[in-house]
Amino acid sequence: MKRLATAAFVVIVLGAVVVSAIPFLISVETLTRGVVVMVSSLTQHPATFSGDSEISVYPDVSVTATGLNVDGDNPDGAPLLTARSATATIRLWPLLLGRTEIRDVHIQAPHLILQRQPDGAFSTRVAGLFARIAQGEDFELGDLSIDSGVIELRDETGGRELRLTGVVGAVSWRSTDADADASGSFRWRGEPLDFRVAMNRPANLLRGGTTDLRFSLESTVARTSFTGTAALLDAHQLEGNVTASSTSLRDLVALFGYAAGPEPALGPAALSGDVNWVGGEIALDNALVELDGNAAEGALTVTLGDEPFIRGTFAFDRLDLGPYLATFASTPSIAITAPPALIAGVDMRLSAADVVAGDFRGGPLAAAISTSRDTTTLTIGDLSLAGGSVSGTLTAIRDGDPIGAEVDLTLSGVDAQALLADTAAPAILEGQANASVSLKSAGEDWPELAAALDGAVNIAVAEGRIHGFDGEAVRAAAEAGGGTVSADGATDFKELVLALRLGGSVISWDDALLITDGYDAVVDGFVDLASGTSSAQAVITPGDGDETAAERVTVTGDGTTLQVSTAPAAE
Repeated sequence: MKRLATAAFVVIVLGAVVVSAIPFLISVETLTRGVVVMVSSLTQHPATFSGDSEISVYPDVSVTATGLNVDGDNPDGAPLLTARSATATIRLWPLLLGRTEIRDVHIQAPHLILQRQPDGAFSTRVAGLFARIAQGEDFELGDLSIDSGVIELRDETGGRELRLTGVVGAVSWRSTDADADASGSFRWRGEPLDFRVAMNRPANLLRGGTTDLRFSLESTVARTSFTGTAALLDAHQLEGNVTASSTSLRDLVALFGYAAGPEPALGPAALSGDVNWVGGEIALDNALVELDGNAAEGALTVTLGDEPFIRGTFAFDRLDLGPYLATFASTPSIAITAPPALIAGVDMRLSAADVVAGDFRGGPLAAAISTSRDTTTLTIGDLSLAGGSVSGTLTAIRDGDPIGAEVDLTLSGVDAQALLADTAAPAILEGQANASVSLKSAGEDWPELAAALDGAVNIAVAEGRIHGFDGEAVRAAAEAGGGTVSADGATDFKELVLALRLGGSVISWDDALLITDGYDAVVDGFVDLASGTSSAQAVITPGDGDETAAERVTVTGDGTTLQVSTAPAAE
């Protein structure tokens, strides 16, 4: 036992002597050249060190070189990579046999700059390394870690496209026939993000096979992950399951530099499904989308390229528009700005069993949203509403300043009283209504948009009642030569047909027809919503059709009373 302990002691002492002697037996220049060779091999660009180098033997044999510079092919002449220092850990036994084999490299404060070439490719030859692997060459790689890094992507003119700061990470790919993984963190636009990537034998991917891939990216406002397989055939392919979620879609949009408006709209959001990404097309099946408490199932296809396009079909059990109405109610004067035209177009088909918006209730709904660079159109194929149906289009036009809007709707067989109650409008009308709405407007905020409304609304109502207008009281005042009538009561009618014209705050009409059991009336008039005033002139003919007994009645109002005056219809 004593001999064994003695032998072990001797070995330890000899090992310590050998390791301690390394700085004297092997020159720092030799080890630094090994680091230069490795960095040059990984980047496929010549590397140099402009500063001092030193060897350390504890806790591992390593060499640290300062002033790393890797020349690149950036059109503006910027180096591909610079760094304060690079430290390489050397494998001991190959070193004692005269070979420099690097186990891992740590780069301090690297600054990587990739610039687009005129053909759109980035200025790096790292594809050459991948080509060697694709051709079947096997070799040792190692581990790489970085600290306090900066990564920049620049356009052809040198303008910044993307900048990541505070990059900390580690990549482990020991050899071409091994698995690989990477993890770390960075800051983008001030937001900290953590990432992790794991691949099963990446060499299989480069050699025309498939590899298992796991990926995740997480920040304070959102996270996304992918689990599946990757392949490189005629085009890159990804197939698997993807999930993405955000605590606030509004904050996520703001992180990308776009204004998304105030709360509560665009709050919590989530997306998940089975993804199949081949070349320039991404298909998402069995997709589940959640936004502001609304959940839908369906499918989504994204076509990439110069003209990105999104197509999808989603079905909601319940679509609650309350958060969007609440946003409008809280800030009605918010400026209306055109969203950025990030994509060339959208074609989204939507359905919902129920549609809710405050007191409004409707459904089922079949609709479509389509966009181009200049317009966004909501097409309502059919919406069951108040015992009837609604169809038509709502279009936003963003080809100038201010934003334009167009509304074209058709209502069929709608219970007017139920519709007004559902939309929280004054309950002034009862009966079964058919209507057409054609409006246009433009404005920089919602009040301006409302004030600029222009167009027509045609309404036909059968077997109904008008509230706030007592026709018999008005007739009695007219027969008495005029007078004052309270703006309340009601009038039953057989038929009401009117064509409303909207111009700013004024609603006017000509030749509106009101048919009751006792008389018929043809009415011209207007209501000024801003001042609350109104005026109307009516030719009232008795129900027996005796036009010689017709009277011309003028009615003006201030919202509480009606002033009635009369004259023979022939005047």
